[in-house]
Amino acid sequence: MRLNLIKTLQGWEKTLLIIALIPILLLGFSLMTYGAVFNPLFEESGSSFDFFKLPNLFSLFYSDVALPLVVKVIGKMCTILLSIIAVVWVILYTICCYLQLSQQIGNKIELITELVIFSLIYFFFISPSSIVLFLLGLLLILINLGLILLYWIYELKSN
Repeated sequence: MRLNLIKTLQGWEKTLLIIALIPILLLGFSLMTYGAVFNPLFEESGSSFDFFKLPNLFSLFYSDVALPLVVKVIGKMCTILLSIIAVVWVILYTICCYLQLSQQIGNKIELITELVIFSLIYFFFISPSSIVLFLLGLLLILINLGLILLYWIYELKSN
């Protein structure tokens, strides 16, 4: 029964990542189409990582930038959807990681690699502007890393 749950959760993780491509593409198309509007803002931000963070993109589409209303609404909806997908994905990842490790079927290297990829995405693109939310995300990443390392140490000692 737990194996079926693990497969279902992994299927949902992959589905969420595929669904996330739609808002990413919409944001990319709007940034490319209205590049003349975004270019001065991009140059003012100083860093491309700061410009492409979801909270900054949301505030950009929420501001009085000379964009059509439809583009602003699509931009805000895409940034909100990407934030929700990231939260749901990390929750599913945590549950799936725990189930795999408790059943001793999880590949630790694969789980750490996936966590490192999510951490990079979190720090460079998702990281919320609120310090409390940022620390909660960091805590969740550290808990997942601790969980993987704890089970890895337990497996090494039991063998």
